[in-house]
Amino acid sequence: MYNLGLPVPPGFIVTTFSFKHFIHVTGIDTKIFAILKDLDVDDNDRLQAAEKEIQGLILSTPLPLQIRQVILEAYEHMNIDPSIRGTKAEDLIMQGREPGYVAVRSSATAEDLPEASFAGEMASYLNIKGPKNLLAAVLACWASLYTARAMYYRVKNHFAHEKVFIAVVVQKMVNSDVAGVMFTVNPVTQDPNEILIEASYGLGEAVVSGSITPDEYNVNKKGFVVTKKIIAKKTWMYIRDTEKMTTIKVDVPVARQEEDCLHAQDIKKLAEYAVKLEEHYKKPQDIEFAVEKTRVYITQTRAITTLGKKKESNREEQLVAKKEEKQVIVNAPCEIEIKDAVLLVSGIPSSPGIGKGKVVIVHDVSDLKKVQKGDVLVARMTTPDHVPAMERANAIVTDAGGSTCFSGETLVLTDQGFLTMKDLYLSDQPFFVPSLNRKTLKVEWRPIIAKMKRRASAIVIESSQTGKMKGNTLTLTPDHKMLTYSGRELVSKSIQEVLDAKEMLVIAQKIPSLPENLPFDTKIAYLLGALLTDGSVSLTQRRGKITFVQKEIPEKEEFISTVVSYLSEFSGKQVLVYPKKASSGIIRGRPIQGSSQCNAYTVCSKVAARSILHLQSSLEYLFLRCSDEVLYSFLAGVIDGDGSYNASASRINIYCGKQKLYAPLLLACYR
Repeated sequence: MYNLGLPVPPGFIVTTFSFKHFIHVTGIDTKIFAILKDLDVDDNDRLQAAEKEIQGLILSTPLPLQIRQVILEAYEHMNIDPSIRGTKAEDLIMQGREPGYVAVRSSATAEDLPEASFAGEMASYLNIKGPKNLLAAVLACWASLYTARAMYYRVKNHFAHEKVFIAVVVQKMVNSDVAGVMFTVNPVTQDPNEILIEASYGLGEAVVSGSITPDEYNVNKKGFVVTKKIIAKKTWMYIRDTEKMTTIKVDVPVARQEEDCLHAQDIKKLAEYAVKLEEHYKKPQDIEFAVEKTRVYITQTRAITTLGKKKESNREEQLVAKKEEKQVIVNAPCEIEIKDAVLLVSGIPSSPGIGKGKVVIVHDVSDLKKVQKGDVLVARMTTPDHVPAMERANAIVTDAGGSTCFSGETLVLTDQGFLTMKDLYLSDQPFFVPSLNRKTLKVEWRPIIAKMKRRASAIVIESSQTGKMKGNTLTLTPDHKMLTYSGRELVSKSIQEVLDAKEMLVIAQKIPSLPENLPFDTKIAYLLGALLTDGSVSLTQRRGKITFVQKEIPEKEEFISTVVSYLSEFSGKQVLVYPKKASSGIIRGRPIQGSSQCNAYTVCSKVAARSILHLQSSLEYLFLRCSDEVLYSFLAGVIDGDGSYNASASRINIYCGKQKLYAPLLLACYR
């Protein structure tokens, strides 16, 4: 597209050679292809096991230094004009420059198989920022070559695994005001002379995923005249949250909700680009675009593989070969008359889009063979055994099971620390979460493979060891499955069943570290623990101050001496001592008055204060990747400040009243 002179966001490609080099030099290629040899993709257990094993190999294998350097160098210079590379102008531009947001998309290719189409089979990640997140997204894209779905598709379409490789396209993320998709052949009417454009406000994922009703424009290829348009009421849109580096959902201003989101000149420009792409690729195209301010960008194009064959068409007009046919779900056109139809049943959608086909009722696994391509699979509920049939189905209707879920405010541990379910849903970054390996009974880090939201009745569970703790709640659907034991066997039961039977839940005893081993000073870890319990940090535009407060009693002499020494060493400043009046407060509703005066050990340094605050905010990320010695040092600082350790009982007690201490404390203990 770049060579065609089309407006493509700047970027670079991590080539298939890089992927082949990665699996070859690390030696995992022989392991991968050994797993794939004679894999029966109709055996869902084996298929899922192969996915986990291969993706685990890729995600846990460090990138070779050469590949890391090339990717990060390309990322660093992505928006720099090649004509100024190596000049002082480039140095000036690079100074103080923050890493940019990028979209990271997979692009699978098959050697010697130009007719192969893998659109939609691999992963894509949006709003990726920073070197660490970029490298993680590249690995996640590579791993997506071996999802159960992708392996199933290749085998069923007779593509050898050894001939299919993957490139990764990294492009500047357009912060679009309007975005959408267009088809160079109307996929509804299959009119080859008509372009269909769908667009809405904000980032394009809402239109691409089908989660909103976009504006529709039908454009004639001759003269680029709009022959029909339907303006939807656009009540919300996705935008970029620059603080959290995620995508968030916001309301569209009322005055703009029923306006055209595309201007006439943009529609004409898009139609011109669509025709140019179709002529170049010699096939109908499915194109994604974005409009930022007054500039139109083409972000992606691929051949449409969903057009049916009309009986009156000759061989040249048959737009796709049978091998390339692949079902997608599109929005139902308004022209279809359904006024005479009878609504038989309705329910809650589990995913966006509309499908149609012949109904096939599946009573048990033996009925799965009845499901043909394009059918509507109807079952009481789906299980992993249904996957091959689900791949053939146009739509799925179930009576039970469905999508169980937690409330949006539920905190979940990820490889980036604790995030809410809402943040996870809105983010396009790849995330990993702790997952139980049912065979080894060990916790492992696994990628999140899908996420969705729904409206559902929920229950609120309050948990407390003594009954005195309030507000420690979990909100979730009553049918959500949790782990418990029955007859000494690990089983999954709905939380409602567990509550009714007054059973216990199985929880993790230990969380493993992530593959990266971040070096960190144990002295600083101890200092952070002490300051989080018995200290404070203040920072303004003009001043910074670190304060450690402690009673000067014999039992605390060594503790005070150690903290003062570490604080002085860390800041490079002298620690000043100020007397502080006895403290007072309220514990469990009762007023408490301190019995003696304390000292405030203080360092005045804006740089040191900023550094401590930065480290405190990064503890969750660090504690998932550091050594055990760092964690022990942190816990020692916490215990020396506000805790106790009973060696004979192997028990620590920590008196924690600071919200920001909860997460790092939990992670340190679980690690």
